[in-house]
Amino acid sequence: MPKRLTDEERTTIRTRLKEEAELSLSRYGLKGTTVDALVEAVRIPKGTFYLLYPSKELLCYEVLMDFHATIQKRLTTQLAQNPGTITEKTLVSLLMELFLSVDGSFLAHLIQRKELEVLM
Repeated sequence: MPKRLTDEERTTIRTRLKEEAELSLSRYGLKGTTVDALVEAVRIPKGTFYLLYPSKELLCYEVLMDFHATIQKRLTTQLAQNPGTITEKTLVSLLMELFLSVDGSFLAHLIQRKELEVLM
């Protein structure tokens, strides 16, 4: 019988799976990211993966949503630091910074490989 996971273990494993999924998406895209490689990297049984995520795509979608939340938080935080004083130049600079962070991420690779639609 499989071992029961504590909430802390679940959280730790989910975090590690998301980290590895993000790396794999950057390197290999969605099609090249496999459950076998993810569980090997995180050193968990395959059954544990499926206990936490019904599919690779749902894990990758969660990674995408976490990335979206991070970008949105960065934007709103920087806008809130200068309420009412945002100039066109400041906004363009901020948007360029965010664009560059997306450009260097796994998301850019998914878009280039035309795999983003699968997650959506």
